Amino acid sequence: LDELRGKIKENNLYPMVGFGRVAVSNDAEVRKASLADVRRNLQIVKSFGARTSNFSCQRNGRVTPSGQIKYAVSQLKEIGKMAADLGIRICQENFNWWDSYELVQICQEVGLDNVGIQSDTGNWLIVSEDPVAATERCLPYTMHAHVRDYVLENDTFNGVAVGAGLIDFEKILPLLARASEREDIVFSIE
Repeated sequence: LDELRGKIKENNLYPMVGFGRVAVSNDAEVRKASLADVRRNLQIVKSFGARTSNFSCQRNGRVTPSGQIKYAVSQLKEIGKMAADLGIRICQENFNWWDSYELVQICQEVGLDNVGIQSDTGNWLIVSEDPVAATERCLPYTMHAHVRDYVLENDTFNGVAVGAGLIDFEKILPLLARASEREDIVFSIE
């Protein structure tokens, strides 16, 4: 790892290093263990010189959707402060469970400037959202963008070359460019 850190610094690169999963559980011990793991992982993120780190929420138990949001907010208030102390912004990717309204709600309720969203252009389709509308809704909280395209085949979204699928990049890319007016965003193509 030291050699990799050296190469990153030597080449003036800005790494994006994820810190793992955040437990969204009604079990206090599970949440506490998750916070300990995250604390350790954020130190690793910092050691690479990353300024932005992504994560996902791990759902445990039979917690209702509103309960999951409540526990996510509680966890992210603590994790956001840990990350801020290290000079790191953290952002949750939109996978296939929370929609843009819920992700914005989580960011608003956490209330920390360094806690935001990793907007994956293709993943909005999985939660039945219009990717352009969802991207715009999340813009104030977007810190990282995965630019990806999908086609729908046999009830499954499959990745294709950017521009060859269902995503309207003529509308989305200018939106993502607006997110960088506030602060640099991490931009990756998958």
